[in-house]
Amino acid sequence: MIKSLFVRNDCFHMVLSLKYYKKMVKKIYKNEKGFTLIELITVIAIIGILAITVLVSISAQKERALTDKVLTEISGVIPNIYLCLSDDGTVSAPDGNGGNNICNLSSGYGVWPAMPSDFAYQSVSGNLNGDSWSLGVSYTGSGGGENICCTSKAERCGKIASGTACTVNTVIK
Repeated sequence: MIKSLFVRNDCFHMVLSLKYYKKMVKKIYKNEKGFTLIELITVIAIIGILAITVLVSISAQKERALTDKVLTEISGVIPNIYLCLSDDGTVSAPDGNGGNNICNLSSGYGVWPAMPSDFAYQSVSGNLNGDSWSLGVSYTGSGGGENICCTSKAERCGKIASGTACTVNTVIK
């Protein structure tokens, strides 16, 4: 261990004892006691604001992901509807929350997908067995999500604004 500290100033050499050096260091750091209460409160407030921002962003992403999941599931039904019709079957409307067969011929045409708790099937407009039909899925949650509409005219499903009715002539995004 070093017992003394050498400080060089041109030709003059001074030897400071370790004891004097320790006293000097203590004197320098004596007045620093840590963070003040205001500094700590400010940092906590900034962290809180950042956390709230992240949570709001995450909840909005969760809602969009759920809508996309429902859109994907309901889009998968469209080819089954056309297969059932081409085989001279009858397409049944979804009942309640889904789960019933799409086609009266067999369960091989699939079943209507079950909807998550924030979504519900709207009434079918037109005849699913005809040339002009639409099928809507509405968002029933509190966050203002988008509805989903499938039409024979567009031959696909897409998102529509909340509160917009799903009809044969609805423009799909």
